[in-house]
Amino acid sequence: MKIKEFAFKNICSYGNKVQTFKFSDEPNLILVQGTNGSGKSSISDALTVSIYGKSGIRKIKEIPNRINKNAYTLVKFTANNGDEVEIERGLEPNFSKILINGNDYNLPDKRRVDEFIEEELVKIPFNVFSNTISLSVNDFKSFVKLSPADKRKIIDKIFGLDLVNDMNQLVKEDAKTVKGKQFASQTALTKNQHLLEQAVQQLLALQQDLTQEKESRIIQLTDILTRATSKQDEVKLSYTDLKTELDSTKNRLKTARESKSSCTFNIAEIDKKLAIYAKNKCPHCLSDLTDTVHIGIKQQLEDNKANFQEELLPIATKILEIEAGARDLEASQEKFRNDHAKLSSAIDSAKRELDSLTQSQDSEKQTQYLQKIIDQLNEDIESTNTDLGELDKELSVNQELEVILSDNGMKRILMNQIIPLLNKNILRTSKMLEFKFAFEFDLEFNPIITHLGMQISPESLSAGEQKKMNLIVLLCILELIKMKNNKINLLFLDEIFSSLDSVSIYKVVDLLKTFAKKHNMTVFVISHDPLPEEFFDIKLFVENKDHFSDIRVN
Repeated sequence: MKIKEFAFKNICSYGNKVQTFKFSDEPNLILVQGTNGSGKSSISDALTVSIYGKSGIRKIKEIPNRINKNAYTLVKFTANNGDEVEIERGLEPNFSKILINGNDYNLPDKRRVDEFIEEELVKIPFNVFSNTISLSVNDFKSFVKLSPADKRKIIDKIFGLDLVNDMNQLVKEDAKTVKGKQFASQTALTKNQHLLEQAVQQLLALQQDLTQEKESRIIQLTDILTRATSKQDEVKLSYTDLKTELDSTKNRLKTARESKSSCTFNIAEIDKKLAIYAKNKCPHCLSDLTDTVHIGIKQQLEDNKANFQEELLPIATKILEIEAGARDLEASQEKFRNDHAKLSSAIDSAKRELDSLTQSQDSEKQTQYLQKIIDQLNEDIESTNTDLGELDKELSVNQELEVILSDNGMKRILMNQIIPLLNKNILRTSKMLEFKFAFEFDLEFNPIITHLGMQISPESLSAGEQKKMNLIVLLCILELIKMKNNKINLLFLDEIFSSLDSVSIYKVVDLLKTFAKKHNMTVFVISHDPLPEEFFDIKLFVENKDHFSDIRVN
C-alpha cells in the first residue's frame, strides 16, 4: 500500500484543529521536533488508528482527546491492486466510512469493517504494521546485552514471528483440548463396554430362565383361578340363600311391627274411653253414669285393655329378636359382598397375568428393552471408537505442528535466514558509520565482537560505543524490514539519536536520507534534540499550547 494522505483531530493531546499530512511520490526525510510530552509520538499512533481502528501502544478508549472527545481520522492510500481507498473514522461518537474508487463500501458492523480493511485492502497484519511503521532506539537499547531468548522476542515482534508463537500456543491448547476429549471418550468407552457386558448377561439370563419361569407361573395362576372361581361360586350361593332369609326376616319384622302398632292403637282408643268413664260420664252421650250397664261396659274396656297389653309384650320382644337377626344377616351379607369383590379382583388380576404370560408380552418387552439397550451401546461404542480414531489423527497433526512451530522448527529456519542478512547489514553499516569494532550474531543470537583480532565483551565498550552499536542494529533491522515488506511507504523513527555525538548524528541522518531514496519512502525522524536541518526535506515542530498539541511547519 502507498499512503497518500492522512489527517486527524482530537487524538490524544491534539485538539479540534485538523492535522493533515500529504505525501508525494518523491522520497522525503521529515524532521519532527518538540519537547517531551508535546505529542510527537502520537502522529504515528494516529495513522495506525486511522487504518486499523486500534492502537499498537494504547487502549482504544485512551485515543480520543479527554476534553473534546469527537476523535476523527482520515487516511487515503493506493492499495496493492491499484484501488484508491479512503477511510474515515470517528471515536466518541463512533463511525466508519470506506470509499473505494469514490464509491461507498458499507459493512454491517465495525468488527467486519476492520477485518475487511486489514484482510482485503491493506493486506498487512495489524501487529506487523504497528511493529514496523514506528521504531524507537529504546526498543533496541542494550540489544547486544540481552539474552538470546529476549533478542528473539524482539525479532519475533518486528518480523511477525510472534504469530508463530501464538500459533504454537494455540496448537498446544488445541492438543490439550484433544487430550481432554480423548480421556473423556476413553472413559465413556470403558463405561459403555462395561454396561454392554452387563446388558448381554442380563439378556442371556432372561432368555435362559424365561420359559421355565413362565410355565411354572402359568400352572400357579391356573390353580389360583380354579380355586378362586370355586370359592366365588360358593360365596354367590351363600349370598343368595342369605338374601332369601333376610327378605323373609324383613317380612316377619314388618308383620310384627304392624301387630304392635295395632295393639298400641287399640290401647290408646280404650284409654280415651276410660278417661271419660273416669269422670262418670258416658263416652257416647256424656251423661252421668247411673246404671249398671255402663259400669259393665267400662269393666269390659278395662279387660280388653289388659288383654291388648298382655299381647303387646311378646310382640315387642319378638320385634327385638327379629331386628337383631336382621342386623346379623345384613352383616353377613356385607361380608359376602366384600369376599366376592376380593375374589373377583384376584380372579381378574390372575387372568390378566395369565393372558400376559400366554401372549409373552411382558417377557418380550423386557427382552426388546434389553436388546435396544445393547444395540444403542454397540452404536455408542462404534461412534466413540471412530471419535478416538479422529482424535488420534488430530493429536498427531498437532504434535507435528508443535515441532514445526517450535523454536527449533520453522522459526529456526527463518532465523537462519534472517541472522546472516542482519550480519551482512551490520558489517556494511558499521563501515559507513566508521564503527571501529567488528561484530556479528551467531545463530543463537550471541554477539561476537572483535577488535584487532581479539574477541571482547559488550561490557568492555564505552557507553557511546554501545549506543552506536545499538543504533547500527536498529538501522540494519530497518533494512531487513524493508526487504521483508516493501508495501509500506512510511516509517517513523522515534528518538534514535539520543546521546550520539554530532559526527555520528550527521552520518546517521545521511544514512537515513539514502535509505529513504533507496526505498522511495517518507521517513519521519522524531527527536527532541537539535538535528542538522539541512539534511531534511520538511521540518515540523510540535508544541503544546492552551492544553492542546499543534504541528507547524518551520
